[in-house]
Amino acid sequence: MVKTFDYFQPTDIRFGCGRAKEVGDIVAQFGKRCILVTVPVFDAIKPAVEKVKKSLSDAGVSFVHFDGVIPNPTTDIVTLGAELVRSHNADVVLGVGGGSSMDTAKAIAVEVSHRGTSWDYLFFRETQPTDKTLPIITVTTTSGTGSQITQVAAITNTKEKRKSAIYNPIVYPRVSIIDPELMLTVPEHITASTGFDVFTHSFEAYIHKNTSPYIEILALEAIRLVAEHLYTAVKDGSNIEARSAMSWADTLAGLSIANAGVTLPHGIAMAIGGNCPHIMHGEALAAVYPECMRFTYSNAIQKFAVLARVFNGDIIRATDETAAKSSCSIIDDFLKKIGMYFTLEDLKVPENEIEEIADHAMELPDYTNNPRVATRDEVFAILKKAFRR
Repeated sequence: MVKTFDYFQPTDIRFGCGRAKEVGDIVAQFGKRCILVTVPVFDAIKPAVEKVKKSLSDAGVSFVHFDGVIPNPTTDIVTLGAELVRSHNADVVLGVGGGSSMDTAKAIAVEVSHRGTSWDYLFFRETQPTDKTLPIITVTTTSGTGSQITQVAAITNTKEKRKSAIYNPIVYPRVSIIDPELMLTVPEHITASTGFDVFTHSFEAYIHKNTSPYIEILALEAIRLVAEHLYTAVKDGSNIEARSAMSWADTLAGLSIANAGVTLPHGIAMAIGGNCPHIMHGEALAAVYPECMRFTYSNAIQKFAVLARVFNGDIIRATDETAAKSSCSIIDDFLKKIGMYFTLEDLKVPENEIEEIADHAMELPDYTNNPRVATRDEVFAILKKAFRR
């Protein structure tokens, strides 16, 4: 019997090469004054930003550009963006870039339309964002974080050394443009880091305790696409076939986590980002994944066996137990292949902060959705192993 489940996705998804030119007309459907939210423009993202600006101008949309986004965006950055929205009297928030830009755009849309700051509206707060939240439009330039089609906005409070998230249907983007042509200039390491995040989203949604038959279909296809195309996208960024495949994988993974969620590795990686904002989210995930795989696989033999066979068809005749165990070394090898096999020491995580990171990892609910639920001491042990292999 198929289990009972729900599935919800309100974002209007515009997928395909060349779709970025539509952004001006899309924004104009929701307002005439827009804030464009990006990182400081550098060579790789400049073509995408210029396309968006031209489209906005052609559609008669007045816009102001907030280019103050940083990796692991902070509450202070969100407040600066909200102040610019007020001064421009903007009625639409447009996030263009990777997850940091899109998460910042979502948080700005909440903060500018509510009392207090974005940190006051985290997923566990009694007070939640309302329909006063400004309309959010996203144009993703990476493949990616899935933020363009989720109800999540991750933000970091540097004073508290915590990374958490707004999690509310009101921050689903109204429209999301996913144009693989915008990814052609993404640098190799960012391609690898965001691409590995696609894998983690899809795999964690697949093994999540709240997964469903529909999510399993989406997640497994995303895993297959990553296994087949990420290395090519990393090594040959101009390969539009690989970029398109990874864009679609990112879309499928985002649709998966929006309805299931993530598990233990993400909670740990979020805590790492809170303590060490200089670390990219995909890097933090890569550093802890070998240990998280080994911690978990024996509690989800069949699904880890499926993962192994997606990456290595030669083990199709092996027992599920053998295949599941081999999945750990398979992902190790994949991380090495794409240049993402890091330790926490490599990423300059202070060893004396591992205890605090373990504590913070337990503040997020992600670990409770893992096939094997970790204790705080087990999370600490995972971090110690990930620090220096």
